[in-house]
This record gives sequence, structure tokens and C-alpha cells, in this order.
Amino acid sequence: MTRHLTDSTLERLELVMGEQLGFAFGHERREQLAVSAAARATELGLAGIDAYLERLQAPESRRDEVARLAETVTVTETFFFRNPDQLAALVEAVLPERARRGGQRLRILCAGCASGEEPYSLAIALREGVPDLDAWNVQILAIDVNRAMLAKAKRASYSPWSLRATPERLKQRYFKGSGTELELEPEVKKLVTFRAHNLAEHDPIFYRALACDVILCRNVIMYFTPAATSRVVTRLTQALLPGGFLFLGHAETLRGLSHDYHLCHTHETFYYQRKEPGVPQSVRFAPSRPLPEPDELPAAVADTTSWFEAIQRATHRVTELTTSAARRAGASSAEGRAATPSAVELGPVLELMRHERFAEARALLDALPPESGKHSDALLFSAVLLTNDGRLADAERACERLLEVDELHAGAHYLKALCREHAGDASGALEHDEVAVHLDPTFAMPHLHAGLMARRAGNALVARRELGQAQALLEREETARLVLFGGGFSREALTALCRTELGKLGGHA
Repeated sequence: MTRHLTDSTLERLELVMGEQLGFAFGHERREQLAVSAAARATELGLAGIDAYLERLQAPESRRDEVARLAETVTVTETFFFRNPDQLAALVEAVLPERARRGGQRLRILCAGCASGEEPYSLAIALREGVPDLDAWNVQILAIDVNRAMLAKAKRASYSPWSLRATPERLKQRYFKGSGTELELEPEVKKLVTFRAHNLAEHDPIFYRALACDVILCRNVIMYFTPAATSRVVTRLTQALLPGGFLFLGHAETLRGLSHDYHLCHTHETFYYQRKEPGVPQSVRFAPSRPLPEPDELPAAVADTTSWFEAIQRATHRVTELTTSAARRAGASSAEGRAATPSAVELGPVLELMRHERFAEARALLDALPPESGKHSDALLFSAVLLTNDGRLADAERACERLLEVDELHAGAHYLKALCREHAGDASGALEHDEVAVHLDPTFAMPHLHAGLMARRAGNALVARRELGQAQALLEREETARLVLFGGGFSREALTALCRTELGKLGGHA
């Protein structure tokens, strides 16, 4: 039957299932969907896909049919103790913090649990990491739209392949049997409850009633459309108590999706804490050493070759040439903007920066009305110009103000990395580079900066990896972002820098 499907019919099928499941269908999954729908239509004795589409959309049969097709198009690959760093962060950082808030109550949601390996791994981690766990009121709810996987999860019988990343000691302690099937011990099984639920389905009562301390939704939203992702994040936020924690997959981020969370970075992994009005984040980054005062900077950077110094050398000549023009631009801009104090016109600032007229851009930015100081783009431009001008203490303060407005701003973290490096805080610099990359994996500059720092530190392996990634990303980096963060260097110059440094390291150029 699938051979006779028209493109319009396939598109309609994909649209309907996309609406019902939230999935973005690639070519392979689209073909699987067509095959499954055709087989189901034949099984029901329907005339074809068009008839089946009517059944798929009918209120009385929609939920059952969506669940049946979901069994064929959902990603079910998982295994025990996947991403153990996140489990360690949950047990060693999150759990003590939640305990300090009173009581020994713990509600955890595992969204997109597949065949159960993730929630059972969490249950084992709790058994191992909390000596008095039996005194706690623990509930782990695991949900998935794939009913076949949920049935397997409830059986709790797994192949050795599912336990390939499980330490031998834990295999011996929590599993019995041998050969092709290993059965999970009842003391772990009783901690987890499974339920069929579609994340794409609107059900506000269900989510608000959960009142979770922790939610794991790992490697799930990466398969959704942008619109569905936004809706799912909103629902998960409704299910999470203020101050509660959300764990996503390593390749997933809340950047551009929500401002309701703090970003946490411990145990070499990232996760999120839901904000509470008037309450600071309880899990922070490692403390940073103070930035040297401006009159100390020359001594602090003597005999170094930091990326910041390269930026400053590239912009110093331009700054000198444009100083007098900047004064003229500042005076005229102040007069022109007095009548429109609410306007935040940043296009001309970016255009000046594009032409390396940094001092004029600074003057134009300074002439903006006071309320622009709360505008994220104005704060970003200010931080960039202050960095280029070598005023790193002011630049870091601008970054802090920007992060107060948008905590998940990758550019602000990259600029903070430059400031931290210049302060002699290499670990702080690398951490902010890592945060920038986590928030936006397509951002080339933090990879470049981390690669140059690794090269200077003698870590050739990391330097090759980061510089190679930067070189690849620079090819498709947005022009505006290169203007902002390229330090006055063109795409070609930055790419040549990566190629040269990789050549010195014996890497691919």
C-alpha cells in the first residue's frame, strides 16, 4: 500500500502524527510511519490511508491509534546507568538540597522512560547513595507513550546488553539470573510506578498534581518539533516545585525555551533548577577569583599570549583612529535621541561594529536612554565593546547584568570566559566556555578559546578537539555573531588561525 501513497497523503499523515506526538519526522521515521499506518489500515480492513487518517483523528479512536503507531516510531534505545554523572549530581547535590528544605519526601518524574532502565538506574542510585532511604517517602513515576516498552519495563527482566554500563558490583547486588535474562530485585522495582502518558497531550491537571522535586526528561525533547518542545517544557515546569530540578540529555538545552530556570554545573554535567521568587540559586558554579583592578592589569598579563590580548591588539589601532569621530558621534547622537528616550535602536551600533568602528559604536551605545540598560542586546553590545576596549572589570559587570536578564545567554558566558582567563582564573574560564557550548553547541568562539587555552597548557588532545570543532563551526557561523564575538577578525582569519594551530599540533588542517 505504501508504494501508492501520494506525497500529499504522506505529508498529511506526518502532520497528524506530529500534532499528536510532537515528533519531528525525519526521512527514516517518516517511512516507518507510512509502513505502520498502511499495515494498521489493512489490519482494520479499511480502504486505505485516507480512511485510516479519519480514524486516527476521530475522538473515540484517536488515543488508541496514536498509541499503536507510537510503538513503531518512538526511539527505544537505552541502557542502565546511562550518563552516570547526572545520577551522581542528583544523589550528591540535589538530594541533600531538597532534604534541607524539610522532610524526607521525594517525588521524581522520569518522562520518556522507554523500557525502564533509566528510572530503575535512579532507584538503584538512591539505594546506594542514601543509607536511610527506607525512612524516606520516595515515589518515582515513569511515563512513556509506548505501551509495549512500558510492559517490558514492568516485567523488569533485561538482557546483559542492557547492563553493559552497569558496574559488576551492582549487577551482583540488584539482579538475579543468568544467560539472556537478568531479573531486577523487588526492592528496586517497588520504588517505580509506570504509567502510559503522551507528553504532547494537553493535561494541566495531571502535571500540576505531580508536585515533583526532580524531573528527568533526557534525550526526549531532541526528537520534538520546536513548537512541541516549548509546550512540553511548559508542562514539565508546571509539574516541578519551585526550587526543584530538571535534568535533560547532554545534547539538550533550555536556551530559548524558558527563563524559569537557573543553570547548574556540578559533577561535570549540566542541569537546571526552577527559580523561586526572591530565593538565590542553591547549586552554583565553582567560585571565581576576583578580576584584577585596571591599574593591575599590565602586571597580571605580562609575558602571556592570551586570546584577549590578540583581540585587544586587533582593535587598538581602530580605537585610536576613531576616538575623535566617536566624540562627534556621541554628541550628535545624544541630541538626536533626547526626543525618543524609549527607543532602543541597536542596528546602527552593530553596523559600526561590523566596520570595526568600535569607539563610535561605544559612543552611540552610551547615548541610548537609561532604560536601555535593561535591554539584553544593549547589555551584550556593551559587554562586547568593553571587552574589545580592554576594560574587563566593566565588561564582566556588564556580563553579570546580562545574565541577570537572561541567565542562559551563551554569548555572556563566552565573554566571561575571556575575563576569567585574563584574571588568571583558567578553570573559571574553561567552565564558562563549557557553559556557552552547552547552551549553544553551534557557537564556534568558545570552542576556539578553549582550544587555544588547552594548547597553551600543553593539552594537545583537548586542543585538537576544540580547535577542530571551532574550524568546522566557523564555516557556518552567523555573520552577526562573528561581528560581535570575533574580536575584529574575519571568518577567514579565524579559520586560518584554527588551521595554523592544528598544524602546530599535528592535527588536521
